[in-house]
Amino acid sequence: MATVTNTVSTAEEYVPGIREQAKGIKINSESLFRPLKACITGTPDQIYLPDPDRIVAMGNLLKGNSDENLLNYLRKHADKNLKDADPEMYEKCRADSDALAKAYRDHGVKVIRNESGIVPEELIEWQTGWGGPKYLSLFASGAGEVLGNIFVNTHEIFPNFTELAHRDAFREIFKNDPDAVWLTMPQLYPSSVHPTCWPYTSPADFRVFPDKLCFICIGVAEESHIHDRSQPRSSGEEEGFEILRRMLKPYGWRLVPLYFNSKYTYHIDCGIGPVAEGVIGIPTGGPGPFLWQGLPDELKDWEVIDVPWEDHKELACNCVVVDEKKVVIPEKAVNFAEEIAKRGYEPVPVPYHNITEMTGSGIQCSTMILEREDS
Repeated sequence: MATVTNTVSTAEEYVPGIREQAKGIKINSESLFRPLKACITGTPDQIYLPDPDRIVAMGNLLKGNSDENLLNYLRKHADKNLKDADPEMYEKCRADSDALAKAYRDHGVKVIRNESGIVPEELIEWQTGWGGPKYLSLFASGAGEVLGNIFVNTHEIFPNFTELAHRDAFREIFKNDPDAVWLTMPQLYPSSVHPTCWPYTSPADFRVFPDKLCFICIGVAEESHIHDRSQPRSSGEEEGFEILRRMLKPYGWRLVPLYFNSKYTYHIDCGIGPVAEGVIGIPTGGPGPFLWQGLPDELKDWEVIDVPWEDHKELACNCVVVDEKKVVIPEKAVNFAEEIAKRGYEPVPVPYHNITEMTGSGIQCSTMILEREDS
């Protein structure tokens, strides 16, 4: 096991060894459904647990869809490193995180992962000056989203840690790939009192489909809130959507807003699960429909697997396609696995329950897609 060391950056690289791992990787992903070639995955070594109450936007994100036990756990251990606050849970999360990286590698995916135990001290403390959270190293997907040869650097309800923690890798990737484009959404305003800190788009708001179609998904607690901007959004918001739409339009991408029921989950990547081109999973059994306005016209011909509530609570839809026939899913999502298998696809179960239970996040949350095969 690596010894966790907090250090300061050097002139050569920020995190030792990360740049070397990125050699040969390009930025490329046509959709969620193409075979996976390269990604970043998270690690458990710097899980500094956030305070769910200190930032108003954090409260909106968690409101209505988080178990009270989780909220109390976060309150108890706020700002502490998990390995110090709860060593037993740390070991469980380490096992889950290692299992995910192994599953990708076993299927030929090149994985960038900081297994050195080293992270710059300035990164851990970056946002504490305004009351923001410390670094949480599990959520690799927080760097942003890849659409074609474009890396869109986005931000959660606080500015982005993940891209900075892997800046050395992105430097190498953009050196490898002269056609790659880097776009960045506006940084969020550093405030603990504003409910949204707009304009922003979360990295978990994207659902990238074939033919340069991307849904940007916005969570609201009631259908009537769609047209009432005074009501909070669990993730995503309309000003951020419009800025992103204008950014990507010159590159031929079509962005479509999609409103979902935030009482199911705070991010759409836990609610539309990619299985294969033409097949998705969507949760059922919760308080009202998951998609407030039903399936969009662009997906009317797609097959939808109804994901039961017990599988949804394991974040079954927060899954990752690794090739045309295989999908990495949480091992406790047994019903979803059976439905995938019935349709001729192969579920690749990974133990991830401990991380999901502790953070409310899942497999895709821990995976930053960098490169998929072209169609």
